[in-house]
Amino acid sequence: MYTKVNANSIAEFKKIQKQVLLGKRINNANYSLKKATILMQLCQYFKPTAILEIGPSTDFTTSIVQASTTSARITPLENFTETAQIAQNQSYDLILFGGNCSKEEAIASFENCLLGTHNKTVFVIQAIYKNNERVALWEFIKAHPKVTVTVDVFECGIVFFRKEQEKEHFKIRV
Repeated sequence: MYTKVNANSIAEFKKIQKQVLLGKRINNANYSLKKATILMQLCQYFKPTAILEIGPSTDFTTSIVQASTTSARITPLENFTETAQIAQNQSYDLILFGGNCSKEEAIASFENCLLGTHNKTVFVIQAIYKNNERVALWEFIKAHPKVTVTVDVFECGIVFFRKEQEKEHFKIRV
């Protein structure tokens, strides 16, 4: 899945990061260039048309995704409890789970979002090593029977649901 991120995308990321810093939303400004590059590459490679972003302070990630794909429809959800209603009514190509929720909220959101998955749906789980609760969440997701492939890139976990593929887990240093 190696796709080069062009210089304009990186410049756009830095511009967005500066705007966030000026807006005093410091938590989002800590979004690393590495994590942004991974997200940009995922968007450029898979070309999602419907994206769901779940979690508080979604504006920064949304901006990064918009810089990577111009044709996608992005649905930001600040509240994890809204996923059941949204996921039942729509199918998504890419679902981004923020790292600022409890394990129980994340599991409930994950289970709800499974209703709208298809063979090419990709989940991105942020902050999988943030604390022990997030590590336990990542282990739960990896073991889930509907999950076929997971990719651990430390910054985040990438989850696939390809029915034709055997269950595999990868750990990649980027």
